Amino acid sequence: MRSFTIATAVAVLTATGDAKDIYVSPSGTGSGTSTSPYGSIQSAINAAVAGDVILLRAGTYKPSSNIQIIKSGTRTQPITFRSYEKEKVILDGENMPGTPYGLDESLPNKERGILHIEKGNYWKFYNLE
Repeated sequence: MRSFTIATAVAVLTATGDAKDIYVSPSGTGSGTSTSPYGSIQSAINAAVAGDVILLRAGTYKPSSNIQIIKSGTRTQPITFRSYEKEKVILDGENMPGTPYGLDESLPNKERGILHIEKGNYWKFYNLE
């Protein structure tokens, strides 16, 4: 029983030890910290690893190409994508290619949606408009 408790404690410390918060702001130009946030959601996603939390500061994000999510978290360490605290975050896709697309025209897969998730598993999304 004692070895199980020590092993469990080590597993919990290992699982949460490397996770970090990554910050993004519509006006950011930095490196993803709370005082110097990224200006691009894609930069934050590229920097994220299992267990990380991507925190979007208030504002409207208007990417001109879809945001590619091609990496995964894990079952026990998902990557979380959310607004910072209760700030209002809007993802506006009006600058996307093909917006608006013609009636009955087929949109290529990589241009579909503001968030393009391909082979990305174990993500959590909260408080986005």
